[in-house]
Amino acid sequence: GRHDADVFWAPLGSALPLFQRGLLADVDWSSLGIARDSIGLHGTMAYTNNLVYTIAYNSSLVKRTDAPLTWKELTEEKYDGKMMARPGLISRLVGALGTTWGEEAALRYARDLRDRRDVLFTGASPEQILRSGERLFAIGMVGHLVQQWKRDGAPIDYVIPEPIVLTQFGAAVLADAPHPRAAR
Repeated sequence: GRHDADVFWAPLGSALPLFQRGLLADVDWSSLGIARDSIGLHGTMAYTNNLVYTIAYNSSLVKRTDAPLTWKELTEEKYDGKMMARPGLISRLVGALGTTWGEEAALRYARDLRDRRDVLFTGASPEQILRSGERLFAIGMVGHLVQQWKRDGAPIDYVIPEPIVLTQFGAAVLADAPHPRAAR
């Protein structure tokens, strides 16, 4: 019964259950200059950006031709002990892969990475781990962050493996926002 948030920014998949439970407010997004095709969930969400999941790699230590082209390749022995992942990102990636592969296949994949491939699961900076060479691949990384590291001069590049996993992000005002006018 306690409502602490005014505005919610998240992937569409996370907002959908809130919409289905009637927890998102109707907002006149067009009055804010938001185009009609950038409004979703029956007017409760304004789309802000897309996110693509990538595999980042240390481009000083890995040739582009040695970077995996599919998510399933990461279960091969040649990647053992060479990968890292952020727990929150990899869990969303596996969930998205489940929509293509099916739940059982996605769970098998996640267990294989966890139990057999010595993936370092950490909240530490993927950029620093890749730069140091401690791990050569960062799996399930957000494309625009990897692009920024590369623009900033880091010896990091990325591939977008198959199947391509994209998600739509957006902002929504919560129906019971403590500060509804400020939120809108």
